[in-house]
Amino acid sequence: MKLKLTRKGYLIISVCVLVLVFCGAIYAYISSQIVRDLVGKLIGQQSKATNTTPSSLTPSPVPTPSPSPIASSSPNSSPTPSPSTSSTNTTDVEIKSNILQAIIKNPEWRENEMEILVNNGAVTLKGVINDQNQHTAIEVFIRSLSGVKNLTNSLEVKPINLSTISPVSTKENSDDLLAKEVEFACYKTDAFEIKTMKFSAKDGHVTLSGKVRSRAEKLLAERVAKETLGVKSIINDLEVKQN
Repeated sequence: MKLKLTRKGYLIISVCVLVLVFCGAIYAYISSQIVRDLVGKLIGQQSKATNTTPSSLTPSPVPTPSPSPIASSSPNSSPTPSPSTSSTNTTDVEIKSNILQAIIKNPEWRENEMEILVNNGAVTLKGVINDQNQHTAIEVFIRSLSGVKNLTNSLEVKPINLSTISPVSTKENSDDLLAKEVEFACYKTDAFEIKTMKFSAKDGHVTLSGKVRSRAEKLLAERVAKETLGVKSIINDLEVKQN
């Protein structure tokens, strides 16, 4: 007896064969490490090729390193120097230089025999001066200097021989000294142009003349003169400059 297969029968047989082959392959994959590794490589290569896109080929931006503080500074910039002792404190040499300059500018002080010692801001004066007024004026001036911490005034006043000085000359000298003291007091304020001002005195009455820059300077000069020891009254003839 002869069996005749139809098209449907061939299709069923073909499906069964494919199922058997597929099942055999799965069994071989599970049982064989070599086959499992080979199939894994094939699957990995295929998934890698599929996932590779043009966007993935774009290199990621490289982070720019932040510049160091030294590199970021411009070539022309220089580090800010720390304040040194010489820039903030007046040295002994500067103090002595300021005193000597004041003595040179004042003819009456130049006539004195003085020795000036400065050590760590402490000033010591030794020698002989002509009168007590200079003794006081020099001491006031030195104490007003920047950097002076202490003053030891060992100056001795030269004794005056009254027999060689007439009453008229003594009176004239006292008037001149009083005018000088008023001028020095105004000079210490550093608020005036002393060269444009004139100072004179007679029997304790001081006259201010010349020119100042403002009415405020005129009133300030009068007040400073009144506070000077020995001044009895003030005649303020100062004129305000016209701009």
